[in-house]
Amino acid sequence: MLAGRFQGRYLIATGWLLLTFSMFLSTRRIDLLISFNSATLLRIAQYAPLGLVFIPTTAAAYYGMPKDKNNAVAGLVNFMRNIGAKCRHLRGDHCACAAQPISPGKAGQQHYCG
Repeated sequence: MLAGRFQGRYLIATGWLLLTFSMFLSTRRIDLLISFNSATLLRIAQYAPLGLVFIPTTAAAYYGMPKDKNNAVAGLVNFMRNIGAKCRHLRGDHCACAAQPISPGKAGQQHYCG
């Protein structure tokens, strides 16, 4: 419904701005005494703008393509989504590895996950 009223690039830019604001808000609100209600509201604030980012992006991928090429576009969009998810998992594995506890005797040494 919004795509008919506004250009996709404005929806995407608004989504990124709202997402940026919600992440900034998270840095100010998260501490050891956070309540479940506050954490839930922060999570909603973080995920609500994603619809403004991904839906217009997917619609833009199909814009101007002939109907007989829809399957090819869908395949490429899903391929790129899978590549992005794989990169996210690799980054997550690195962060989990970097978060391993360090013994006090080795605190000043470099640590590598192998």
